[in-house]
Amino acid sequence: MITEHELDAWIVALKSGKYPQITMTLRNKNGYCSMGVLCDISGKGKWSLYKPKSAVMQSYDFIGEEFLVISTPPQGWLDVEWETELGTITLTTHLMTLNDREKWSFSQIADFLDTEVRLRYFPASPEKETE
Repeated sequence: MITEHELDAWIVALKSGKYPQITMTLRNKNGYCSMGVLCDISGKGKWSLYKPKSAVMQSYDFIGEEFLVISTPPQGWLDVEWETELGTITLTTHLMTLNDREKWSFSQIADFLDTEVRLRYFPASPEKETE
């Protein structure tokens, strides 16, 4: 699971304005999806340009020491169950839906991470209580 420190860094990055938002892929020449931002700040891998036959589909894969990620962050970061109106799905799938289908802004996703995800996985965090 993602650590609280990583969650904090992700929220800051999403709200920073540094990352133009895209959908349907982690990263391409136009920007990043919310999961792509997490990959970019993680320090757990590197980007590798993926060049399919069609330049329209050109994007980047995220490569780590023990994994190749094409459309999701490294296994284990967000592989937790999340209840939605459609049933139980992984948090990764839920966040992909918010970014790609629901078209939530990075600010909205950051707020969701800061409230819903933080409250569920890091309740009563001592460092947050003293701020």
